[in-house]
Amino acid sequence: MKRLVIFPLVLIIAALWQTSLALEEQDLSGIEDHIWALEEAYVTAYKNADHDSILALLHDQFLGWPDSEERPTAYLQVAGFLKENYGSPGTWNFKIDQTGIRIRDDMAITHYVIIATGNDVEDSSQTQATRITHTWIREDSDWKILGGMSNVQ
Repeated sequence: MKRLVIFPLVLIIAALWQTSLALEEQDLSGIEDHIWALEEAYVTAYKNADHDSILALLHDQFLGWPDSEERPTAYLQVAGFLKENYGSPGTWNFKIDQTGIRIRDDMAITHYVIIATGNDVEDSSQTQATRITHTWIREDSDWKILGGMSNVQ
């Protein structure tokens, strides 16, 4: 008799567990879409030399390592880096090749390649691929970049 009662209970628990996993996947999918939209905004802000928008996406404890720098750059140094390296809007176009994302609680990590195309000073077409990794942290409802690294391929 006990066996007959336990079996349906196990089935109900398994069904609830599968439902909770499906809901969790749906929630993660929405967060993934949101993070990728933030990455798109980040790259667009670089193209437009919109330093305020870039800084707004960075956590105040940010530490990143751009491929053009010998050492990592902290949040307080980013404004100078932006003015020196991205002082005016770019004429290039870009595509983001999303290569990976992982989300765990209030942290997310993204890996992607920016494929930038444009003309150089001799007006010949150029393409550059840059690998990017960002670590995002959620504080309240905002996601901010806590760390990152880039590497020109």
